[in-house]
Amino acid sequence: MQFLIFLKSIINRSLATLYFTTSNSTFFLSHKPNRTNKMAAAPTVPEVVLPSSTGQRQMPVMGLGTAPEATSKVTTKDAVLEAIKQGYRHFDAAAAYGVEKSVGEAIAEALKLGLISSRDELFVTSKLWVTDNHPELIVPALQKSLR
Repeated sequence: MQFLIFLKSIINRSLATLYFTTSNSTFFLSHKPNRTNKMAAAPTVPEVVLPSSTGQRQMPVMGLGTAPEATSKVTTKDAVLEAIKQGYRHFDAAAAYGVEKSVGEAIAEALKLGLISSRDELFVTSKLWVTDNHPELIVPALQKSLR
């Protein structure tokens, strides 16, 4: 959650800048406050197109990891909600992190607050943990993640 602390701190600055690199490109994103001292609209994050059984899905190439940090005072729910406010649309979780419920709660609150109009605006990834990687455990583990 070190990054989440950074994310919370950028709200109080006059300029927040993020750099990230993919295998072939470097992207520069910035938020600049408008004259009323509010953050400007979130920048557009580049996306990749993924094939899907229901058609193509676009996945933002930058996302927020939700692995907990023991020393963080920011809850996962608050961090994800703040990230949605800042324009993040890709969240990475795992059942082993114990954060899937908190991520879901943040998404529900973002919908209620009108920060997003549909869950379809978000790309949420999770992981099948190695201890669940046995034929009889895979489906129950995935069903638990999807709750």
